[in-house]
Amino acid sequence: MVLKSYEGVESQNITINSGNIHIVSSDDGVNVAGGVDGSGQPGWPGGFVPAGDYWLYVKGGYIVVNAGGDGIDVNGSR
Repeated sequence: MVLKSYEGVESQNITINSGNIHIVSSDDGVNVAGGVDGSGQPGWPGGFVPAGDYWLYVKGGYIVVNAGGDGIDVNGSR
């Protein structure tokens, strides 16, 4: 359970296999790719430059997200 955060769960690769996940965040609840918003190359939406291998796998479980930004944000070139 994440009760208060900027990015709830953030990493280049995230795998959720099971369980109950509750996230409260002021930006993204689950953020795959990481980095600070607006820190990328100018000209891309949000300043983010899509690159690299970023993956989100959800194989089971129950996820509740209360986010000020995206509930689930998976950035990247694919």
